Amino acid sequence: MRGHGLLLVLCTLAGVGCRNQEEKLFQDLMSNYNRDLRPARGDEIIDVSLKLTLTNLISLNEREETLTTNVWIEMQWTDYRLSWDPKKYDNIQLLRVPSTMVWLPDVVLENNIDGTFEITLYTNVLVSPDGSIYWLPPAIYRSVCVIHVTYFPFDWQNCTMVFQSQTYSANEINLLLTVEDGQTVEWIFIDPEAFTGTMARSTVLIFLRSSSSVGHSLVPCGAHANHQSSPSSLHWGLEAQWPTGTVGLTWHHHNAENGEWAIKHRPARKIINSDHFTPDDIQYQQIIFYLIIQRKPLFYIINIIVPCVLISAMGVLVYFLPAKAGGQKCTVSINVLLAQTVFLFLIAQKVPETSQAVPLIGKYLTFLMVVTVVIVVNAVIVLNVSLRTPNTHSMSQRVRQVFLQLLPRYLGMAMPEETPGPPQAIRRRSSLGLMVKADEYMLWKARTELLFEKQKERDGLMKTVLEKIGRGLESGSTQDFCQSLEEAGPEIRACVEACNYIANATREQNDFGSESEEWMMVGQVIDRVCFFIMASLFVCGTVGIFLVAHFNQAPALPFPGDPKLYLPE
Repeated sequence: MRGHGLLLVLCTLAGVGCRNQEEKLFQDLMSNYNRDLRPARGDEIIDVSLKLTLTNLISLNEREETLTTNVWIEMQWTDYRLSWDPKKYDNIQLLRVPSTMVWLPDVVLENNIDGTFEITLYTNVLVSPDGSIYWLPPAIYRSVCVIHVTYFPFDWQNCTMVFQSQTYSANEINLLLTVEDGQTVEWIFIDPEAFTGTMARSTVLIFLRSSSSVGHSLVPCGAHANHQSSPSSLHWGLEAQWPTGTVGLTWHHHNAENGEWAIKHRPARKIINSDHFTPDDIQYQQIIFYLIIQRKPLFYIINIIVPCVLISAMGVLVYFLPAKAGGQKCTVSINVLLAQTVFLFLIAQKVPETSQAVPLIGKYLTFLMVVTVVIVVNAVIVLNVSLRTPNTHSMSQRVRQVFLQLLPRYLGMAMPEETPGPPQAIRRRSSLGLMVKADEYMLWKARTELLFEKQKERDGLMKTVLEKIGRGLESGSTQDFCQSLEEAGPEIRACVEACNYIANATREQNDFGSESEEWMMVGQVIDRVCFFIMASLFVCGTVGIFLVAHFNQAPALPFPGDPKLYLPE
């Protein structure tokens, strides 16, 4: 127990001595330091290297044209005023200093959209004995990303994050991309453990400050940090001798890959004098990080495209309703049109309000609405044709030949064949028609014949004729029989004329019904022709739209004409 106690006392004294040396070093460095002055000797240009680490692609708001990202901005430069001799300070190789107490290059995000140019948290800077400064602040940026909606939702976007110094020109600081292992980091670094959804283990050190400590965080004695490492590896690099008064806390965090966008390219470039500056102007420099991302359209396919295609297919199926069911056809088609309008309204709420281009899915919905409107117009036309009668329209021979003979053969429709010769057998008709024709016959007769109307209604016309002929037969003489026939002649003639009239009226009614059926058959043929046209148009339009979407992929190279991939070798 005494050995353990002695060891604990020695470690405590070593920790206190280490903190005292760091405090002394901090006070010596900050005694005559002015953070408002650029750390340059004369006209020296300060090199500031940048590296961007993407930890989360949070969202891309198409309507506001805003890209939201969670990043770490790695900046390195040299400040000769913060150099020291490690031998004089117990071989301290690294010192943490609050970033608000040292000179900063004022590198900000220029194309932000919310007015937040700076970082989210001013973390400490890591200072080396030679004056090299390593700063890795986190930030959540909302940058401008111009959205091209031509192929939405099968589109890809090219978003940029533009960094430049708001205070210093190219004659004072030189913005560069970080160099690691002899290779320039010309890409956005993505930490696999923090971005692709794997479990990342992180360690937090909580320093218990005493009343004699300075107002800044201290680095554990003997700790080593890799200036060129990623944020996660920097945390791991601090595993060394734990100073007295610190507590190690470990937790797990899980960041999943963005479910809507896939990163295709992530190059970085330094731009000097963009298009709106003259070649003589050397004051303008930028570090631009590009994010070329491809949308994952599964959400829109399942929730918008597939329901819209199925509902529109129902609009095409109205052609299977009878030709005379025009009202039902119009009802179904108008309901489909209303559903398509709702889908179009949902898409309009998603994309930005621009007149430069129409989204691909908007074009498709408009195409389906046009097809549905044509179906409604076709239903009205077919209903008009099907309900025509010989009293209002006469069918020409050309119409009969085209719609009743030529087109049905190519459409596979079975049409009744016309039989030459005598007319077809008379169909059973309702007695109502015969009663109407009988009334017309009574009006057609002479008024003198109506004197015996009551008797004929009581006994019947044929009974009167047979009685007259029967009286002639009862006498047995030929003269009486001829005389009875002569007496019954007018009744027989009227009976024959009445039968002929009823037969002619029935034949006319059959011809009337036959021509009405022909008009209905013409409507059926028009319906079948329009069905094939609309179905073909619907299928070809749908397949064509999706083929155009399939071939709209992100380019194989980040920049046209540049074969470089801007990725680590």
